[in-house]
Amino acid sequence: MSMNISPVIAICYDFDGTLSPGNMQEHGFLQELGMEPEEFWLKCEDFCRRRRVDRVLGYMRFMIEEAGPGESKSPKPCSGSSGAAFRFSPAWTPPGS
Repeated sequence: MSMNISPVIAICYDFDGTLSPGNMQEHGFLQELGMEPEEFWLKCEDFCRRRRVDRVLGYMRFMIEEAGPGESKSPKPCSGSSGAAFRFSPAWTPPGS
């Protein structure tokens, strides 16, 4: 008997800074893009201003565009290794740690 097993993924994003000190994308994602936080935020501000979009939605879109194919500096910035660099806030202890 053959069983079809579907992969399971989970996406966790810290919008309010309760899980991580600072911004989540500064703990691995930007490094995989080869970008410093200051550079990312300056480009992101420009991106949002030119498109006249909300900063939260704008920086999320900017992350997608920077990580996407084409001009991406890294072939797969969301390959799973980004999470390895993530630091949890001392006030929050992840299950199993």
